[in-house]
Amino acid sequence: MSCECLVDVSCSRWTRLDGSQGKLFESMRRLENRCSELQTELMMMEAKCTELEASRAAAKEEIEELKRFQEQASLNNGTTPQKDAREVEAIRSERDEALSEVQTLKMEKEFLMQQLKMLKNTMEENEPEPPSPI
Repeated sequence: MSCECLVDVSCSRWTRLDGSQGKLFESMRRLENRCSELQTELMMMEAKCTELEASRAAAKEEIEELKRFQEQASLNNGTTPQKDAREVEAIRSERDEALSEVQTLKMEKEFLMQQLKMLKNTMEENEPEPPSPI
């Protein structure tokens, strides 16, 4: 994709016969300059596009390589994503059961602490008073 200038004007073709031709020449020269600038910019952008496409291709290849590595590692370990997911779920279930048991034990401890406190209070109330010295 390139920008071709439709204006093909060189200094030697234009003579300054009057002001309007001079203005036309100046306008044409500016258009040529702008066209050259745009062509340069276009070439730079095309080079950048090529560079980005190469980077994209390299990134895609790296992703594919990582996928292959992960699949190979899973095969070598004898695990599959489904098996891993089942193991994770089993571990989570065990954790939840353990947390539930801990909560139950905390409640039982609190109940036993209250019972102990009540027994101590009862013992203190029923304790006979020491004999008075005679």
